[in-house]
Formats: sequence, structure tokens, C-alpha cells
Amino acid sequence: MNIIDFIIIAVILICMGLGYYRGFFKVVMNLLEYILSIFLAFKFYPSFMNFLNEKFLLNEFMHDVLLQGMKSTIENNMGDQAIEIPIEALDIPMVSDMANMVVMVISMFVLFLIFRLLIKIVSFFVEKLTKLPVLKEFNKIGGLIAGLVEGVIIVFLGIAVLNFFNNEAIDAKLEESLIGDKFSSTVANFTVSLINKL
Repeated sequence: MNIIDFIIIAVILICMGLGYYRGFFKVVMNLLEYILSIFLAFKFYPSFMNFLNEKFLLNEFMHDVLLQGMKSTIENNMGDQAIEIPIEALDIPMVSDMANMVVMVISMFVLFLIFRLLIKIVSFFVEKLTKLPVLKEFNKIGGLIAGLVEGVIIVFLGIAVLNFFNNEAIDAKLEESLIGDKFSSTVANFTVSLINKL
């Protein structure tokens, strides 16, 4: 065992302790708050994006902002040689693509915030129910298990980030680690499987 093993064990134990303290429903709702919000934002952003473009002409607005920004940047970089550039000359397909991408990101971000707020409201009422004696004990034990799952997810994400950096020293430590090596192999297999599906 090395330092990575101890860090993994510490992360999982801390998550389990926090899970027991917070309770099953709160841990699950906290996970759902992000996972479900991201999923729903990705699912519904095309419709929301169309709504923003139709009602607020957001795509056209971003297109004009980007064009004007490009025009100002080019003219400023020319310095004393600056000439008046017709804005139509800069209106290339790439600008429309960039505007579309910006609106897409805005749509997803706004939807993420909306769904997260809605889930927080639901979470508030669910938490009130868990105070009932009949659910209190289950909530604590369930929180312990949910904390374990949360800890494993955090470790997976941490290992994935370490693998991304592709650092020889870190890779060597992971290979020497009893637990970290298993997590690293699982992350690598999952990544390969995901790439193959794409």
C-alpha cells in the first residue's frame, strides 16, 4: 500500500461518515442535483435554444456581438495602419457557428440552473419527511451506503483526472497502489468502451 491507497480509503471513509450524518435522502438528492440537472439540461437544451432564438433573437444578437468584436480587434491590431473594415467582409460561416455555440452553452447553463433549483426545492420537502421517526433510522443507514457510493464516484473521477495528465511519476504510484491500480484499470476500460461506442 502507498499514499494513494490511504487517500482513497480516507476519501471513502469521510464520505461514508458524512453520508451517515446527512442521511440517505440528502446524499441522494445532492447527487441528483448535479447528475439529473446536467442530464436534463443536455436533453432539453435544443428546444430551449430555439425558444431563446425565436423570442429574444439571441443567435442574431450574439452574431452581431462577435462580428463587432472581431472588427474592433482587427482595427486595433492594425494601429496607425488602421482602415475602416466593412463588417460584411467579416461575416463568414465560422462567425455563425461560434454564435450558435455560445447560444448553445448559454441555453445549457440556464437550464442547468433552473433544474438544479427545482431539485433543491424538492429536496427541501423530502428532507422534512425524513425527520419522521419511521424513516429516521433507514435514513441514517441508507446514508452510510449512499456515502460509500459517493466516495467511490469521487475516487473514480479523481483517478480519471490523474490518468488524463499522463504523468510518469503518478502512473508509477498508481501501478504500485493496491486499490488505485484497480480503479485506474476500470477507468481505462470504461474510457476505451466509451470511445468505441462513439
